[in-house]
This record gives sequence, structure tokens and C-alpha cells, in this order.
Amino acid sequence: MKIDRPKENWTKYPNCILDNIHIYSPSAFKVISLMVRKNIGYEKPNKNFSLSYISLKTKMGKPTSSKAVQELLKLGSIMEVGTGARGVKLYDIVWKAPLVKNFNQLKILTSTSKDFIPELVKKFNPLLENKVKENKVKENKQKNYEKKCTSIIEYWNTKKIQKHSLDLALSNFKRKKIEISVNLVSIDEWKRTIDAYNEIVNDDKYWYRYKTQLWTFIERGHYHNFLMTEDHNPYDKYLKTENKVKIYK
Repeated sequence: MKIDRPKENWTKYPNCILDNIHIYSPSAFKVISLMVRKNIGYEKPNKNFSLSYISLKTKMGKPTSSKAVQELLKLGSIMEVGTGARGVKLYDIVWKAPLVKNFNQLKILTSTSKDFIPELVKKFNPLLENKVKENKVKENKQKNYEKKCTSIIEYWNTKKIQKHSLDLALSNFKRKKIEISVNLVSIDEWKRTIDAYNEIVNDDKYWYRYKTQLWTFIERGHYHNFLMTEDHNPYDKYLKTENKVKIYK
């Protein structure tokens, strides 16, 4: 069967390049194709390609063109042939197959080189990777919360209120309403609040005597009454006066 070939306006293309097309990045293939065209497609070949000329003819920016030239130099597909005006480096094509041993599978990755992707990269799933990161953030957040709860419980147990086992208290602290309240107050504020509550329920000069469990103290909002703020002083609020003599037990 006769093969239909163009009769004019065409350029023979070396098999040493086409047979290794998967090696080249798109920008590198543009550059080497330009050199093939200018070398073989003209009666007077161009043997001196500057970076500016390459960038102009391929319509690529100089950074992209420079990266493509460095890739081709590494693969042995082009070589430096001298310098032009003002010391500009000049390049020309090398008529041989690229040096595959210099092929970097991670840096030179194109849609036609999937078979050369390392197995680890093939298995990479960005959605799964994001999910792993999200889970890691949640895990760290939970660890920080448990650490804060542990500090609060241990500090509570140093007072004369109601002592709790750490495991039981942590189990009760997992309730959503408690978690929100715990996170609203800093650890130092919790300690000052517990100090105020402990002193008030154990000192006769205060009329409040109700001792409760720590998680109940938080969940029912009792802690608000013992939280020291600019507008609220629990020591003044519960101090015995003529008008406040009732004792809660």
C-alpha cells in the first residue's frame, strides 16, 4: 500500500527523538522541534540558538525556555556550541537518542509518560491526602482538649470539694455541652474559678455551701457564678451579710 506523504513544506524528523518522545517535557519538545526545523528544514541551517531566539520562536517566556534548555542539556539532546554577542550562550542539537539515565521521573512528568511514574506517585490520591490531614488536625485538637481536661480535673482534685477518678471525669467531659464550655475558658481562668469555688464552699464567711461534681459544675453553668471578671466578683457575691444569711447545703 502506498503511503501518502506531503509533497512539499515538510521536514524529516529524526527517529532518535520521536522514539523517545515520552522522555521530553512539553517545553523541551518545543525547543528541540524548533532546532530540528531550523537545521533540517532549511537549505542554510541555523546552528546557533540563543535563549532569546528560542523564547521568541516558541512563544515561551525566558524562564520556561531556560528550564527546557537545561533539561535538554542534561539529556544530551543539545549542546553548548559557543557564545555570541555580549557573551550570550549558543546551543545546537545533538543527533542522538537522549541519555535516559539522566531522565528525572519526578521533574519531567508529562501526560505521555505515565508508565514512568514511580508506584508511590501513581497511588497518590490528593483527596485522600487532604482527608488524612483533616483527621490529623482533629486528632491533635482532641489531644489538646483531653490534655486541658486532665489539667482541670487534677487541679479540682487538689481542692476540698469532690474528688473524681480521672477516667470517670474524662468520660463525662466528652459530652458536647461540656466541651464547648471548657474551650470557652482558658486553663488559668479555670484554676482561678476553681480556687474561688473551693474557698467559698469551705469558708464560713460565705453563705454558699453547695458542693457538686466537676462536670455538673460545668454543664449546668455553675462555673459562671465563680468566674472572676471586671463586672463580677464571686467573693463579694457570696459573702455573708445581714440580707444574705441562707446557707445552701
